[in-house]
Amino acid sequence: MKQAHCCECGKRFLREADEEWRVRCIPCYKKFKRSESISVPADSYWSDRAVAAESLAATLKRQLEQQQQTIRKLVALQTARPASSLDRELSEHWRALIQCCHPDKHNGSRGATRLTQWLNDVKGRLPCA
Repeated sequence: MKQAHCCECGKRFLREADEEWRVRCIPCYKKFKRSESISVPADSYWSDRAVAAESLAATLKRQLEQQQQTIRKLVALQTARPASSLDRELSEHWRALIQCCHPDKHNGSRGATRLTQWLNDVKGRLPCA
């Protein structure tokens, strides 16, 4: 099970990993079905897929903004703190990044595996490694 954001109300709901097409929580889905006419337009499947893609893009954008804030903090810390303190901060933030994108949290996804490998490669090049 994995959490997703409802495209109607924005609340979180659980869905199976292979249910990327589910973009609404159950109450919103019921409301959507009630408001929908008897005949379903042929392209409704694709419009739901587009909404799912937009929801995923919004989630990824939020995560990217959080990571950018972390990077800004690290740059600010570099000038404000001694090197040993900075090394600790880098290690803590690196660990948090790895925990965020680890393949075990994303059902062994190839993208998560590549990102984790890239982060480990970058970690190896940091002075505090």
